[in-house]
Amino acid sequence: MNSKKITSGRSIRHRFTYSLVGIVTGILLIFSIAIILYNVNTIEEELEKRLEDASKLAGLSLPSALWQFNYEYVNDFIEAIFLDESIVFANVMAGREVVDEKYRPGFPQKDFAWFRKSPDFIVKKIDIVYEGQPVGKIQLAVTRQRVQNAIITNSAALIILLAVVIAAISLTIFLISRRYIFRPLLELESSAELISKGDLDAFIDTSGTDEIGHLATTFDQMIKNVKSITTSRDELNREIKERRQAEVALRESEKKYRLLIENATDAIFIAQDEVLKFANPKAEKMTGYSAEELAKFPFVDIIHPEDRDMVLERHLKRLKREEIPNIYSFRMLDRSGEELSVELNAVLINWEGRPATLNFLRDITAQKNFEAQLQQAQKMETIATLAGGIAHEFNNAPMVIVGNIELLKMELPEDEGRDKYFEAMKDSGHRMSRLTDQLLAYAQGGSYQPRYLKLDEFVIETLPILEHDLSSEVRVERHFSKDISHIKADHTQMQMVLSAILANSNEAIEDEGLIRITAENKDIDEDFTKQHPGLKPGPYVCLTIEDDGKGMDEETRNRIFEPFFTTKFQGRGMGMAAVYGIAKNHDGWVSVDSELGRGTVVKVYLPVVEAVEEVEKGVVLRPKVKLTMGEGTILVIEDEEVLVGLFRQILEILGYRVLQARTGKEAVKFAKTFDGQIDLALLDIKLPDMDGGRVYPLIMEVRPNLKVIVCSGYSIDGPARAILDAGAEGFIQKPFSISAFAEKLKEVLGD
Repeated sequence: MNSKKITSGRSIRHRFTYSLVGIVTGILLIFSIAIILYNVNTIEEELEKRLEDASKLAGLSLPSALWQFNYEYVNDFIEAIFLDESIVFANVMAGREVVDEKYRPGFPQKDFAWFRKSPDFIVKKIDIVYEGQPVGKIQLAVTRQRVQNAIITNSAALIILLAVVIAAISLTIFLISRRYIFRPLLELESSAELISKGDLDAFIDTSGTDEIGHLATTFDQMIKNVKSITTSRDELNREIKERRQAEVALRESEKKYRLLIENATDAIFIAQDEVLKFANPKAEKMTGYSAEELAKFPFVDIIHPEDRDMVLERHLKRLKREEIPNIYSFRMLDRSGEELSVELNAVLINWEGRPATLNFLRDITAQKNFEAQLQQAQKMETIATLAGGIAHEFNNAPMVIVGNIELLKMELPEDEGRDKYFEAMKDSGHRMSRLTDQLLAYAQGGSYQPRYLKLDEFVIETLPILEHDLSSEVRVERHFSKDISHIKADHTQMQMVLSAILANSNEAIEDEGLIRITAENKDIDEDFTKQHPGLKPGPYVCLTIEDDGKGMDEETRNRIFEPFFTTKFQGRGMGMAAVYGIAKNHDGWVSVDSELGRGTVVKVYLPVVEAVEEVEKGVVLRPKVKLTMGEGTILVIEDEEVLVGLFRQILEILGYRVLQARTGKEAVKFAKTFDGQIDLALLDIKLPDMDGGRVYPLIMEVRPNLKVIVCSGYSIDGPARAILDAGAEGFIQKPFSISAFAEKLKEVLGD
């Protein structure tokens, strides 16, 4: 308001000045126009009069001259009237004949019609009559230039004189106004401007007795009143401002905390009077109860019965300010009864004047499950490594048994009664070998001869063989989706997988029951792999075997893949450990879902491959009955003395010369120092000082033409694969028959 008043007061002087200048200018303009119009009319009348006089003179002087054709007189007449400088054109005609015509220099030489149309000229045409008879006519044109020049000269002088007079009058009026009006107003304006800037103590001259003095006195009194009101107003505004700032800050704080709490990934609530208050949306979602419901029943009702006493005890201790952990985990039950693992972070607060706890509850069920699976996988990995070592060492025993039995049979004459004991011992050795196959399958060494399979065709082909071992009261159903993709797996090991799972399902069904076998393509995403650490994202074929037997409890389910673990009623023994190892060795995964009284579901995931024809290198030939003899020198690299002796006997029977090395260093030394031809080396994987993979390049460096057969208790796709890929010519797995050994030697030596 002050700003508008000051602006209005300040503009009075300007408006007065502008108005005075406008009035003076208007008066000057009106007088100037009047002077110009007066001069124009006066000179126009003078020109009209001159034309009229010239016309009358021509009417008196020219009739007789034209009648008598005295054109010289006509010419003299025109010269006479041209003495008037305003006449610029004269034309005398007799009939249609131009008697004489004259133009003033500097003006256009045009006809009379042109001058008549031009606004710069005044024209006059007079008919000349002699004794009542027309004898001709005269046409005259005078210029208005003289009028214009006269107007400019006369008007300029008068306007200047008028302007000086009016300016003097205006200046006098302005000075008087400035002295008695503007100066007091300016002083009042300056005071008002200071006041508008907050200086309510600004000086106001109230000594004047005129209207402006009275205005100043009134203004001064008004300022005193305003000063008093302003002081009160400022106090009030300050209080209002402080209150508004506090309200805004409170609203912003509430908004931030509400946004934080409502969008928190943890459940947040206040525990007081053994109920939950102020529960956020995450707490509602986690428990399945609304915030209103949570505030009506004891919070211990949603805690797992086994953890209730512990949680309640810690809550009460915290309220008493006793020292307890701020963060701990326990189990809770949601509205549907599902068990959740949660982690609680609680702090003591004062809520509505009484002690309470502010709680942050996080669902760690997925984390707990993942940790359990990871621990189980690490446990399985450790056991697998141990099982692999045992199987490798254990394979040497059947090799010694089977090999010596065959040597004994070769040395003794045929005897049917004795041979049946030999066969029983050989069968036991082969059963021991099959057990080591299972251990190797579990221990990352069991994919012996992988080939392309379709699980639906494999199950249809294999199931009739295995159904003979199932109870007659157990019914088997098969359901396969169309276009099952190919996998790459060892046919024998996949038979072991199917046989082991079916056997366990059969044992779990006490009376009548159903086993359902399905296979389908599955695309595994990253979320699924997070729950199953052994899998990678991509396409898989899932083989599912489901039974309606007794099922398993959690303890049994957690130990099901351990070697030699068995529970008679559920039937989960070494076979499931082999299933686990085979699946892992084929870059797959096996999962078991089971509950007591609800049966068991076993799922085996195997990666999809594109089927192509392939011939594996170095596969073991099946033994033949007739021995194939040979010749040459063979270096046996084996650390177990009993096996070295057995290999020496067999090789010498087959016609070969034998060199033996018990360590890797000894084998390299033989290769360097033996003075003679070594045709072939029989290389074991595990040696006391170094493994076979390190020995192979050292002996090949010395004897590049040496042929090597890898002999190991591991499979061809175990540690032997790297040596075969490096250039070894063949592989034979312990235990083996003498005939198979002979054939492999003949094949590699090429004899």
